[in-house]
Amino acid sequence: MLDPLGQIYDSIYFLRQAPEFINKNKLWEGYWKRGWVAKATLISGAILTILFLSNIYTTFTELVQNSDASQSISMGLIVEKIYFQGGIKYVLLIVLEMLIFHFSTKTLDVLEGQESDLKPSDFIAAQVRMIKISVRNYFFEILIGILLAIVLGFVGASSCKSFLMLFVQFYFIGFAFMDNYFEQKGLSIKESGNYIKEHLFAATIIGAAGYILFMIPLIGALVGPFICSVAATSYLHHKSAGLGDLELTDETDFAFKP
Repeated sequence: MLDPLGQIYDSIYFLRQAPEFINKNKLWEGYWKRGWVAKATLISGAILTILFLSNIYTTFTELVQNSDASQSISMGLIVEKIYFQGGIKYVLLIVLEMLIFHFSTKTLDVLEGQESDLKPSDFIAAQVRMIKISVRNYFFEILIGILLAIVLGFVGASSCKSFLMLFVQFYFIGFAFMDNYFEQKGLSIKESGNYIKEHLFAATIIGAAGYILFMIPLIGALVGPFICSVAATSYLHHKSAGLGDLELTDETDFAFKP
């Protein structure tokens, strides 16, 4: 049974604690020792940077050419068109999957007191899975958008579509972060999706945090995966460990307790 307030509170708690957890446990250690992974990340980051700058130039030019006296051009409008219309956000998640998977795995290692022996094939499998997740989520996002347009149009509330679709995007971004936890537990994408639906509000909050961080060009794209993957993994670990009903205070902080 969904617990909206509990999920919102818990997910915000783990998002707030993630930076301290990352620093305390030095989760970045070991990542750059994987030569091929580091190089792939740098190459992908360079490609993303070029894509980002190219889209800024193209979109800004189009807005200027098509604007009239009644249309204002804002950075918010540019960011919305570049980053989050269409599937660009899923391209971002695919590009950053190596970092997301690494931090999720390292987080679970700390929480369960183990040390995973990651192989190149594990990263490749995670990358392929994120591509599948992105295609799946983008399809459902389009489908939900169509259904919302029909329903809201019927009741005369079409203006609400953009606002509601924002939360749909939040959920699917959070879904991508949470799936890394269930992937480590050996669940299929379908099985993972069934469990994530039970944490709909938490996924939405974590996805919203990722969405906001991704809006910070380049730097946000690196910080976002760290914080959101750690928060999603920590949250789901506590829920699966039967700790979901605990009041999360400094005294009962199992995940971040010294």
